[in-house]
Amino acid sequence: MRSSSTNRITALGALGISTLGWTFAPIFIRLLRNDYEPLTQGFLRYAFGASLLIVICLVYHRGALFSLMRNPTPVIGISILNSVQQYAWTSGTYGSTATTAQLIVKLSIVFVVIFAFLLFREERAVIRNPLYLFGTALSLIGVAGVLIRDPNDLAQAFTSGNMFLLFCALSWAVYAVWGKHIVGDIHPLPMFAVVASLTAICLGAMAVVFEEPSSALHAGIGTTFLVAISGITAIGGAHPSFHYAQKHFGSAFTSTFMLIVPLTTYIASLFILPGEGLSVTQGLGALILMLGTLLIIVVENRKRLSTVDESLAESDETASPSVERAL
Repeated sequence: MRSSSTNRITALGALGISTLGWTFAPIFIRLLRNDYEPLTQGFLRYAFGASLLIVICLVYHRGALFSLMRNPTPVIGISILNSVQQYAWTSGTYGSTATTAQLIVKLSIVFVVIFAFLLFREERAVIRNPLYLFGTALSLIGVAGVLIRDPNDLAQAFTSGNMFLLFCALSWAVYAVWGKHIVGDIHPLPMFAVVASLTAICLGAMAVVFEEPSSALHAGIGTTFLVAISGITAIGGAHPSFHYAQKHFGSAFTSTFMLIVPLTTYIASLFILPGEGLSVTQGLGALILMLGTLLIIVVENRKRLSTVDESLAESDETASPSVERAL
């Protein structure tokens, strides 16, 4: 009992770390936008984050880490996708606000189910559920509200920053579904440690070609410390913490809990990034978007529980003849 209670407390702490890391991720990016170009900042964040992940894996998953390092073929494709996605995320956050960035990317929850529908037969019951369709409609209406800061100026909804973030929501869904397939064979921590390392290499290479990463050498100690904290917390700390919490609380609870991240980002932004509040239209859109994504998570969880029940029933039916023969 004591061990179970300790694990639960540790898992709660891990959930807090991941929430904190992802709450401040776009805030750090916004704070550093005048010091680094997007690819350079992405490279530095991933370099620091990957370093922490490799240290963790050297302690707990050394064999799996070395095995994947020797043969990184399974994760090369997803690492390239993540590199492009990180450029879109950083550029989009540069051109938007921290809270708006968090809200738009939440649309990925809709796309995850769509891509899963196309690739995994067992996921197809979800997309036919009326609650899923209703949740999707609410999510799309909500994200439209988030994009339209001023109803009298619809053109500003289609800024390059918002388009980058919409692309990021789409690519994150591809990344999540692809990652689910890979994690079936590889532990998520060493997988992400190698993905983060390859992503850092890709971002660094692109920064050399398209930017002037040497400018990072002239950044002050405070700026370098901030980008290091950004990478360590959001990439190196939040990911393994989330996986740990997910293991103990399940996907449904952790995914639902993460819906508070845009709210915590908004609250933190009020103090750290003055002038980045939401308009009334965006606030209403945010509420509708969160309700829509919550409904989708509920539908996914019901489908998952139904699948487990069906598997248990099939196991019982298979076991019954054997028991009768034994008797």
